[in-house]
Amino acid sequence: MRSATQEAQPLKSNHSMSSCLLWMVFACFVSGLIASPRAYAEQIPEIEQRLDRVDWHNAKPLDSEWLKDAIQEIDPNRAIETYARLVVHHVLDLAMSDPTDESYKNILEQATILAEARDNANAIVDLLTVNAEVHIQREQTIRALPLAARIEELLPQVNSPRVLYHAHHTIARALQFEERFQEALEHLLAAHVHLTEVDMIHTQRRRQNLNIQIARIQLSLGNYSAAIMLLDNTIEDAHTHDLAHRLPELLLIRGYAEQNLHGPSEETVELFLRAAEAAADEGIPRIHMLGYNNAGAALLHLGRYDESAHYLRLGIAVAESVNNVNERSVMEFNLGYIQVLQGDHDEGLAAMQESEATFRSFATPHQIANLLTHLADAYELAGRYQEQAAALKEQSQLRERHFQLERDRVFSELQIQYEAQEKSLQIRLLEQESALQQQDIATRERTQRFMLLVAFLLVCLIVLISLGFLKVRRLNGLLNQANRDLARQSKQDPLTGLWNRRAMNARLSAMSNTNQHYAIFLLDIDHFKHINDTHGHEAGDQVLMEVGERLRRLVRHEDMVVRWGGEEFLLFLPTSNIDGLPALARRVLDSVSLEPIVCDDQRVRVTLSGGYLHTDTPGMERFPPPFEDMIRIADLLLYISKSRGRNQITGLKSLYIKEHVQDKQGYRDLLSSAAADTLPIAGPPAKR
Repeated sequence: MRSATQEAQPLKSNHSMSSCLLWMVFACFVSGLIASPRAYAEQIPEIEQRLDRVDWHNAKPLDSEWLKDAIQEIDPNRAIETYARLVVHHVLDLAMSDPTDESYKNILEQATILAEARDNANAIVDLLTVNAEVHIQREQTIRALPLAARIEELLPQVNSPRVLYHAHHTIARALQFEERFQEALEHLLAAHVHLTEVDMIHTQRRRQNLNIQIARIQLSLGNYSAAIMLLDNTIEDAHTHDLAHRLPELLLIRGYAEQNLHGPSEETVELFLRAAEAAADEGIPRIHMLGYNNAGAALLHLGRYDESAHYLRLGIAVAESVNNVNERSVMEFNLGYIQVLQGDHDEGLAAMQESEATFRSFATPHQIANLLTHLADAYELAGRYQEQAAALKEQSQLRERHFQLERDRVFSELQIQYEAQEKSLQIRLLEQESALQQQDIATRERTQRFMLLVAFLLVCLIVLISLGFLKVRRLNGLLNQANRDLARQSKQDPLTGLWNRRAMNARLSAMSNTNQHYAIFLLDIDHFKHINDTHGHEAGDQVLMEVGERLRRLVRHEDMVVRWGGEEFLLFLPTSNIDGLPALARRVLDSVSLEPIVCDDQRVRVTLSGGYLHTDTPGMERFPPPFEDMIRIADLLLYISKSRGRNQITGLKSLYIKEHVQDKQGYRDLLSSAAADTLPIAGPPAKR
C-alpha cells in the first residue's frame, strides 16, 4: 500500500497548479450566475484545529466541560460540520466512559436531525459513523450493520477526507465481525487512500490501525504468509515511530500467524512471551494473560510440560489480579491436562473437570464441544473409556445444536438487514419526492443560466475526468486483482491444496437442477492428535498433505476430494455404480495404511475410519435424504467404524426410510434398527 501511495503523489503535484486555477475560475464564474444556497462557512477553523489533535479511534477525550460549552455556543445553522464533529467527541466521551450510559442517543438524534435539515452529507455521515462505532465498541455489531449500510449509501456525497477515512474504517470493522472479509478489505483499502489526504498528526497511528485490521482479515482467510509480512513491517514501524501501545497486540497476532503457518515452535513461544512482557509494560492485562496462556499452550504441544506449566501459572496469576475467571479456567484446564500427560491421571482429571464446570458457565456450545475433545483424550489416556464415550457423545450433540443455532442466527440477521433496507428505501423515495418538488419550483430560475453553464461544465468535466482516470484505473486494477486472488483462495484449503466446503457447496449448486446420483465417503484419520503430540505439529501437517494426495490419486477427474475439517476428508463421487463402492473403500484403506508416511526420517503408520453411502441406496427411494442428511448419515457410519476399533470403513447397504427424518437422532435410531443393513470393510492389519 505504501508504494501505491508514493507513486500517486507525483501525478497529484504535476496537476495541482492547473487544477487550482481551473476551480478558481469555475467558482468565480458560477458565483456570478447562481446565488449560493449557503452564504456562510460550514466549519470554524479554530475549533477544527483543536479537534484535529484528537484521534477518536484511540479516544483520549477532550476536556468534557469545554466540549459541552462549545456545543452550546456554536450555531449549527452556520457551522454544521464543526457542530457535528463536536457532538461526535462528546458522544464518544459519554458512551466510552460508561458502557451502560444511553444518554448519548438523544444528543446524537438531535444532532442528526439538524444535519439532515442542512442536507450536509459530511455531518450526517460523521454522526452515523460514531453511532456505528459505539455499537462496535460495545460488541453490538448487529445494530451497527444497518448503520454501515446507510453510511455506504451516503459516501458518494461526502467530500471530507477525514469523514471518508473514519467511515470506511468503521464499515470495514462491522463487516469483519460478520466474516464478510472481501467487502471489509475493499473498505480498508479505500480508508488507506483517504489516509494520505488527512492531517499528518495521527497518520502513523491510523496506518497502524489499518494494518492490524488487514492482518486480522488475512489470518481469517488463511493467508498466513501475507499476514506475517504485514505484521513484521507494522512492528518495525511501531518501534520507529514510538507507537508502543498496540505493540503487545501486534506481537500476539504475529504469534498466532506463525503458529498457524508452521505450528508450535521456539519462535512462537518467544513471540507470545514478548507480547506478555510488552503488555505488562503497557498495562494491558488481557494481552499479558493471553501471551502467557498461548506460550504455555505452544510448549504443551512441544512436549515441554514443566515449562508449559510455569507460564500457565504466570497467566493464572495475571487473571487472578484482574478477577478474570473465564481465562483462568482455560489455563487451569491446560494445567490439569499436563498432569494427565505426566501420569497423574486422577488429580489431573479432577482439575480438568473443575475447570470445565466454570468454562461451561460462559462458553458457547461450539467452544464447549472443542474443550470436550481434550477431555475425551485425557479420559482415554487414563483408561476411563466409559467417560470418554460420554464426552464424545455430548460433543456430537453440542455440535449439532451449534449448527442449528448458527442457522437461526443467520436467518435473524437476514431479517434485520431486510427491514433496514426496506426502511432505507422508504426514506429514499420520500427524499426523491421532495427533491422533485423543489426542482419544479427552481426550474424557471435555472433555465436562463443553463446553456452558459452546460458548455463550461463540459470543459471542466473533461479535464477532471482526464486527471482522475489514471488514479481510478490504478485502484480498480488493485481491487480486481485482490478479488481474483480471494475468489481462488476461498475454494481451496491452504494446507493440502484440496477443495474446501465452499467449493463443495458450489458443486452442489451446479447439480441442483439435475437428478444425478452420487456417493460420499466421510473419512477421519485415526489417533491424529496422538500423531501431533508424538511427532510434532509439522509431522501432522505432512500427514494431512500426504493422505490428501493419496486420496486424490485414487479418484477420477470428475470426483472431488474435500478437506472437510481438521483431520476429516470427504470424497464426492458422481456415479450410478453402487456395486463398486466396497472395492473403492478397500483401495482407500490400503492406499493410506499399507505404506507408512515418512516425516523427517520417521515412518508414521496412518489408518482411516469412515463411512459411505449412495443416493441410490435401497430403501431411500421414497424419502431421499438431502446432502446435509447424507453427511449426517456418513458421520454416524464413521462413528460406528470408530466404535468397532477404527481402521475400517462402514458402508450402507440398505436403509428403509418410511417417513421424513427430522434430525440426526432420527437417523441414529434408524441405523441401530432392523431398517438398516451395513457392511464393515476392515483395513489391512498392522505389520509386525
